[in-house]
Amino acid sequence: MLLEQGHGVQVPEWIVVERKAPGYSRLYYIEGGEAVYHGTNGDVPLIKGRLYIFPSHAPFIITHHPETPIDCLWYHINFFPTLVTGLLELPVEPDSELFHLLGAFRTAVDSHRRSLRYLGLLADALTALLYETGVLPVPDPTATAWTDYLREHCAEDTPIEQVADRFGYSPEHFIRVFHDKVGLSPGQYRIHCRLSLAIGMLKEGWPVADIAQAVGYGEAKSLSRAFRSHYGLSPQQYRLRDRSLA
Repeated sequence: MLLEQGHGVQVPEWIVVERKAPGYSRLYYIEGGEAVYHGTNGDVPLIKGRLYIFPSHAPFIITHHPETPIDCLWYHINFFPTLVTGLLELPVEPDSELFHLLGAFRTAVDSHRRSLRYLGLLADALTALLYETGVLPVPDPTATAWTDYLREHCAEDTPIEQVADRFGYSPEHFIRVFHDKVGLSPGQYRIHCRLSLAIGMLKEGWPVADIAQAVGYGEAKSLSRAFRSHYGLSPQQYRLRDRSLA
């Protein structure tokens, strides 16, 4: 799911600080400037002509040199249920499929006339390419039915025992095999689904109280508690973070 996008040179004071995992991935296609990623991979210079996928589920910082600010095509995508836990770096070869896809995305962003649906379709095409080329791990097909069900019903409070029974498992066995294949427990996965949905609604400008109702938290203070637990910010603070290249 595409959340935000943009293209251009950033202001000298620009910085990205994720003290907790953001819950979605930033993608930067570097076109110029000097910037450095500081994270679980150590310090990594961001090189012109490469596409970087930043972690959705790990903290990190990105800085740049104010005199040679970062110039990039950027967008934010939620790859969930795929969890990106470290920096991914891809060379973009001239005349490659990735090169042309990024070019189409740049043209669409710069035109300011393309619909969000059109931009979303380009983002979906890029996501499909990342899966097909093995850059992102394809979700285990055995677990797809489980994750699809929990994602579609994430706003509901169906007991995990009922979900396990739906798929023919005892609760204990279901929790164990779910965690083995997905990397989260069913309960953790449901929370991530709710928060991922909430992030998209925040970026669309929904009131926090309405988001809380829509994603299953009932009231704003419960959603705020979940956001603070996972991201260290309230929903309003999350929405108002640096939006130059947030």
